[in-house]
Amino acid sequence: MRRTVLEDLVMAQISEVSGNAITDINHGTLLENDLGLDSLDAVEITMNLEKELGISIDDEDIAQMKSWRVGTLIDYLYKFVKD
Repeated sequence: MRRTVLEDLVMAQISEVSGNAITDINHGTLLENDLGLDSLDAVEITMNLEKELGISIDDEDIAQMKSWRVGTLIDYLYKFVKD
């Protein structure tokens, strides 16, 4: 999968769950502090991404994810889907 496709997918999922416009989300955006996402939101995003990407995300990583930046999440997922 091309990185730009992954980025678009992640941004769309975050936008949908958070209610923020995609244009308000960038690589430096903090999921919890900037977008107000909580642990349940992180679980919802990861479940959607797991299904979409056909991967499994470690539960410990999901628990930490809400404190990550969007770019950190993209980097993490790219390890699973890069060509």
